[in-house]
Amino acid sequence: MPTGTVATTARQFHQQQTHYLRKRILGTAGNGLYNVGTLPAGANILRISTLARTVFSGGAPTVSFGPSGTPAGYFAAAGGPITTAGRNNVTLIATGTLGVDVDTVITATVGGTPTAGVVDIEIEYTVANDG
Repeated sequence: MPTGTVATTARQFHQQQTHYLRKRILGTAGNGLYNVGTLPAGANILRISTLARTVFSGGAPTVSFGPSGTPAGYFAAAGGPITTAGRNNVTLIATGTLGVDVDTVITATVGGTPTAGVVDIEIEYTVANDG
């Protein structure tokens, strides 16, 4: 490991390229807080999207995204991204938290008691590797 490099569980390539985190969530799991993954220190979120392979149904399903301490910090609860079929871009809340200074766990919070569905959560980000 190069001098001054800190070991991290966050995914970070050494080239300048778009990185991503991906997590599949099943509606049959019901309500819950799901860790999507860890952003490395210096990362900037580009976008969050979902791929609803089978839309969430049952109850009134909702989803929020954010860092573990602020579960709706990037997107507040709404059903759209998990209750609309196909690829759905999430409209991010415009805040300064879209760039992280330390390794940060990103979560998806599902509410509304879903009973069915399969949705992939995808978070795209860049890292500070430009020297």
